[in-house]
Amino acid sequence: MKALIQTFLLATLVAVAAMAPTFAFAQILEDFDQWRADEIQKDRKIKKDWQWVLKLPSPDHFPTYTVKVNGKKYTPVKFEELSYLDIPTAKQFDFEIAANVPIKQFNISPHSYGIKGELHDNVLKFSIDRPRKLIVTLNTSHRLLLFANGPEKFPVKPDDAKVIRLADYHVDATGQKDETTTIQKAIDDTAKIQGTLYISKGTYCITQLFMRSNTTLYLQRGATLKLSSDKQKQSEIIADNLQKGIQFIAPIMINKVHDVRICGYGTIDGNGVELAQKTSFAGRGRYRLVHSLDSENIQIVDVILKNPQRWNTHLANTDNILLENIKIVNSINICNTDAIDPDNARNVLIRDVFAYSGDDSVVVKTSARWHDEKRQENQFIRSANIKTCDCVFWTAANALKIGTETFRDIDNVLFENNDVLHASCALTIEIKEGSKTSHVKFINNRVETLNNISSISSGRVLNFLVRNYIYTSHKATMIDRPSYGQLTDVLVKDVVIEKLPDKQGRSNISGFNETTFIHNIVFDNFVIQGKKVTDPKQFNARIGNFVEGLKFQ
Repeated sequence: MKALIQTFLLATLVAVAAMAPTFAFAQILEDFDQWRADEIQKDRKIKKDWQWVLKLPSPDHFPTYTVKVNGKKYTPVKFEELSYLDIPTAKQFDFEIAANVPIKQFNISPHSYGIKGELHDNVLKFSIDRPRKLIVTLNTSHRLLLFANGPEKFPVKPDDAKVIRLADYHVDATGQKDETTTIQKAIDDTAKIQGTLYISKGTYCITQLFMRSNTTLYLQRGATLKLSSDKQKQSEIIADNLQKGIQFIAPIMINKVHDVRICGYGTIDGNGVELAQKTSFAGRGRYRLVHSLDSENIQIVDVILKNPQRWNTHLANTDNILLENIKIVNSINICNTDAIDPDNARNVLIRDVFAYSGDDSVVVKTSARWHDEKRQENQFIRSANIKTCDCVFWTAANALKIGTETFRDIDNVLFENNDVLHASCALTIEIKEGSKTSHVKFINNRVETLNNISSISSGRVLNFLVRNYIYTSHKATMIDRPSYGQLTDVLVKDVVIEKLPDKQGRSNISGFNETTFIHNIVFDNFVIQGKKVTDPKQFNARIGNFVEGLKFQ
């Protein structure tokens, strides 16, 4: 892969002089998607291009769990290499986990919670005294996700005022019939009274639903909106969306609206594992699970967001967003299954979220798809005032990230009090398409395991890089843009890395040239494996050129 990238960049530099100064940015991203798909396919020699990180055994080969909570028996849901269980509200949660194989060892994460388990033969017992989101690992590899919930933030009853019940529309609740048209009508009817659509227990097959302003979508526990597996319908919707100027497809579209809430302990299922086998890598580039565009005052609370084909929750040019107590469960065998992407988003609070993903956990972007001449001088088309706190993340890629798409400025980003259970890189800032990124804080975050389970990146502590290039026509083109590509004022404070990998990847802090630089990076009480870091050599870091004001204190 290294040789491939070197060859690629060399060809790029040769072509620079002939390049025009303007670019069709939407086409750039599409071209790069296809180029990267082709090269990933060649590099990994994979027979099926949707397989990316691991070749895992069938879920049938994994242990069967029986879980009791406060004496009541539950059956976890199997999903690829893991199982998960969403647990109703309680004041205390007493767990008994029994497996059909001997339990020789176990781990309960996050470690910061200090949960002590007792093992009796094939039964693991432990208790928690408040709502928590946990990963219990049995015998080093079998992961059980446990979501112990508190009370609903926005409880709804079917007989409340301004509530419309989907059941009154006589829809199929078995998932056998596409009910998109009927459910969309119910949403539209709900918008007329500025009310709540109550979706009761059952599985409802959909293709694409558009939320309306001043509307709440409430999913009762046991209710699932599941994306249809009909590939032909998906293709027709993409074509229709493009005609309307909509670049993406998602089961839940929040497009040019305001004051929208999605809540309840139900599930939105993107059916990604099945659909990914029918769709090329580049073709999946337009898929999201929840896609918000040109909207404001958006709240997504309590729900499970599961199994997208690509990114899970994409917040594009959206203002005033709350994501709270949502549970994201993505495949790690599908490329680019990001969890949360604030993309040219402002005033975002991501709080008490759990995300299990194959790609980045939270990644702040300013992508080229929103770049046009009319907006070029508009200072509001950027990402700013984004806080991610009190969350739990497991990712095969980057955990707390800014970039890679950075066509617009990014300012005032805070990652605070998060537990990263697994990542290939803990802290990442990659400014690669120009722009200025400033006032970034990583405060009181804990990282348990850094590992390289993919061939794309190594287990490393951080990657702070500023470059200056964009992708076009299958080539990465270096471009000169004075005063662009700058990273300034970054604070890493009270961050703890519990364990470094045996084969640690190289961490980087590096600028590009005199106008594309890194200034004022402060590490305050940065602790790795119990030792305070005073020298970047302690975590195999390379300090490159055009870096000023780097401090360890």
